[in-house]
Amino acid sequence: MCLCGACVILLTMNKTLTEVIKDNMGYIYPEQLSALAQEVPALEICIKFSGPHGDGRLVRSVATAQATIDGLHATGDYIRDVFIPAFKYRELAADMGINISSL
Repeated sequence: MCLCGACVILLTMNKTLTEVIKDNMGYIYPEQLSALAQEVPALEICIKFSGPHGDGRLVRSVATAQATIDGLHATGDYIRDVFIPAFKYRELAADMGINISSL
């Protein structure tokens, strides 16, 4: 991820992303998903699910996550967690100047 000053300023302006990183430890609540799709549509997130076809994880962009979730619901699966993968979470927190070791 780019660390230039302009990119760091843009990242810190993303209120929902900051909230997800600082308050939720990378987990995304349903009401935050659409806001993140507006703020950072290319951000990759992980969707963890269970259901009649077994358990699984999918990595999708925030922009396509809701369609993926709707598709999983349609096949009888349920969503267990939606979160920023750990490697990306650490990278974003560092880029935004958030010390996650103190959270």
